[in-house]
Amino acid sequence: MTSVFESTLTPACLKILLVEDCAEDAELIQELLSEPQLGQSIDLTNVVRLREAIEILSDKIFDVILLDLSLPDSRKFNTFFRLQNCGINIPIVILTAAEDEELAVELIAAGAQDYLVKRQVDSRLLVRTLRCAIARQKRQAEWQKSQEKYQQVVGNIKEVVFETNTAGNWTFLNPAWTEITGFTVDESLGTSCLSYIHSEDQYQYLNSLRGRRLNQETSCCYQIRYLTKNGKIRWVEVQEFFIFSWNGEAQGTTGTINDITDKILALSELEASKKFLNYTIDAVADHFLLRMNSTVGYC
Repeated sequence: MTSVFESTLTPACLKILLVEDCAEDAELIQELLSEPQLGQSIDLTNVVRLREAIEILSDKIFDVILLDLSLPDSRKFNTFFRLQNCGINIPIVILTAAEDEELAVELIAAGAQDYLVKRQVDSRLLVRTLRCAIARQKRQAEWQKSQEKYQQVVGNIKEVVFETNTAGNWTFLNPAWTEITGFTVDESLGTSCLSYIHSEDQYQYLNSLRGRRLNQETSCCYQIRYLTKNGKIRWVEVQEFFIFSWNGEAQGTTGTINDITDKILALSELEASKKFLNYTIDAVADHFLLRMNSTVGYC
């Protein structure tokens, strides 16, 4: 499928697809885009049906689409959505006769770059709107690409990456959360992080949290027990950072959660082994001293 991003983002020649079935309106738009003072070369292609637009988009590249909502083979929202659902990543500017603010807001919210009313635009306004539509679509595509890259990187991290709001509810969790706790990300988002902490650790956690906020600490690191979906205990190490607004108010937290259960168990076993060894050494020493005392007493 063709896309505006396969063409030059600031093209010397602006390639426009006009989807307009009214010959008089199409001629007027052609005149508006032919003004010599615009300083922009325009290549305008006009089709009169939505089906023709979809067909021509399969093998030609355009920078922007000017779309009338009332066509012989489509009407209003259906016109926009059918073109949008083709997967064509090209900015769409609505150019229609209906001066309908509610409709304009709904279409822009749905993904249209702008909404213009016929015979209320001049040459400069029309070209500026088209240029802005291309620029916005570019920024949106770049943001989406960066988000996808971020999600891919975060999704491969073995540690849990999290965010919470001021109420202490999860607002972001990566897939590692499920690996550690057994809970899915979808069922956990919006729930309180406190509900996953072992009941015996909750008071200590809340008391520590209050202290950090009073002391205006920006970060902390602590170890705590979590309960998994099947009721097992997992020890985790939490690296937590407070998020603040421009005026210094706490907005929530972000950080990482690392499963250290194996480390804790290993240390516990090591400590138990040390205690057993010390006990054995003491027992052997006591026995040796007893034997020594008995020998001395016999002599």
